[in-house]
Amino acid sequence: IPEVKKLVFEMRFPVRWGDMDAMGHVNNTVYFRYLETARIEWMASVGCNPDPRGQGPVIVNAFCNFYKQLEYPA
Repeated sequence: IPEVKKLVFEMRFPVRWGDMDAMGHVNNTVYFRYLETARIEWMASVGCNPDPRGQGPVIVNAFCNFYKQLEYPA
């Protein structure tokens, strides 16, 4: 992971009550849903709309470093 990161897209959306788990913070799997939503919006913003026939970019590897817990409302 590069030390200096380049911001290419930013999107804000609310944390929903249902995103939390029994421990009272956003479940770690939900972050990937957030990433999925942002990825589709980013693709649309650059004119690369998802193709229902399966044509387009492929995600080969996905990971997330968790730096801070999120809680509703965030």
